[in-house]
Amino acid sequence: MQNIKNKNASEWRRKLVRFVTLEDSKSWKLLFYPGRWILLLLTMVPTVYALWLSLYSYNLAKANRREFVFLKNFADVLTDSRFWGAFSVTAKFTICSLLIELVLGMLIAHCLTKKIYGKELVQIIIILPMIMTPVVVGLIWKMFYDAEFGIISYYFQALTGGSLNILGNSSTSLLGLIIVDVWEWTPYVALILLAGMQALPAEPYEAVQVDGATGFQTFRYLTLPLLKPSISVAVMFRFMDLFKWMDTIYIMTGGGPGTSTETLSYYAYMNNFKFLEVGYAAAMCLVMLVVVLIICNTIGKKVLLKGE
Repeated sequence: MQNIKNKNASEWRRKLVRFVTLEDSKSWKLLFYPGRWILLLLTMVPTVYALWLSLYSYNLAKANRREFVFLKNFADVLTDSRFWGAFSVTAKFTICSLLIELVLGMLIAHCLTKKIYGKELVQIIIILPMIMTPVVVGLIWKMFYDAEFGIISYYFQALTGGSLNILGNSSTSLLGLIIVDVWEWTPYVALILLAGMQALPAEPYEAVQVDGATGFQTFRYLTLPLLKPSISVAVMFRFMDLFKWMDTIYIMTGGGPGTSTETLSYYAYMNNFKFLEVGYAAAMCLVMLVVVLIICNTIGKKVLLKGE
């Protein structure tokens, strides 16, 4: 009996070791379930708390006067003219940056698929902006744009004799931010598209070469359709990041001049940490979350699944 118990204990320890060292067929559970529950806690708990806050009129300056208002905060958000102004700025910034990054990213990825001298070094140089901290990027470009001491203003004045204040002018400040985002994140799009191009099968390209297709025809009717899944991934990832972009705006313009560069994320930040309207800011963030979910779900269904 004792030998049987020792044998069972030894077998149990052997199975446990195999499970922990990922040698067992069921070891995937050790990687999947803990991560899933941790991710669920990190996402759902703050979301539920934000939903609870959004139902109250809650100002941190008057923390003892919290009042249940149900959906009033959401109604105030949807009737807030400044919210819709920030939504307009966010839409312009997101669409312009995304389109430019897709075009430039496609060109860069297409060039990197060719056999060029020093391609590895070129790839390293290209991704340098992407690995920089956004706050550092904002500080660098703020110095570049400086109306008095910036290098861009210096060369503009040397060439034209006039002055240039990109961030201080409401008609050019958003364009200046778009340029910064394109400079920083086009490499990210290029890497995604490059990975997609390198994974494309070679047989269709050999077939179209035999048929005498031109380079443009090959790209238009073969490469683009085959790249739909990669393009969709790049669009969704960049859209989610662009829609909540705030840190560089905080460093460079603070939403100004006026509200010309005030995005939804920055307006929510102002309501939460400046105006201390916690309930209103929570409602605004939930509205933003719904918009992002709807658009990403639409992209996923109409583009990504069809591309597969």
